[in-house]
Amino acid sequence: MGGSGWSYFVAYDSDVVGAFARLQQDVLSRGDFYSHAKKKFRSLEQLREAQAEEGTHSIIDMLRVTAEPAGELDPQAELLAAMLGGATSYGTIYRMSDAELEACFSTTRPTRSIIEANTSKVFARIRRGYGRYTPVFDGTAAVELYFAGVSGD
Repeated sequence: MGGSGWSYFVAYDSDVVGAFARLQQDVLSRGDFYSHAKKKFRSLEQLREAQAEEGTHSIIDMLRVTAEPAGELDPQAELLAAMLGGATSYGTIYRMSDAELEACFSTTRPTRSIIEANTSKVFARIRRGYGRYTPVFDGTAAVELYFAGVSGD
């Protein structure tokens, strides 16, 4: 099937980790994900177990969100760490750095319309198994959070 790009806008919350967790639960309850098993899942863990090899092609595949921007990721080191049971950053959504924001949106304070017009630039920067987020602005105030990523197999 290959990886799938996904994105979501949610109401702004300074607690990005909490917003991420609520969004995952919302996607689960709406059934807005890929699953070969045509059944209702009661928990994220149950769904992840059923979709372990293919993923859900949604934000549910992500395991954590961090306020740190993405550094240079070494795919071979990540694979080796995963194979050896070590720490890996796979499944992480990173905050978009100012450099990424400028490259994708020509501003560090993007509006929803700017983001929607430039999603291909965001996805071009994301490797499978990772994501990005940024606050979305309306004038001077952050009004939404934008999450985007690529996952699934």
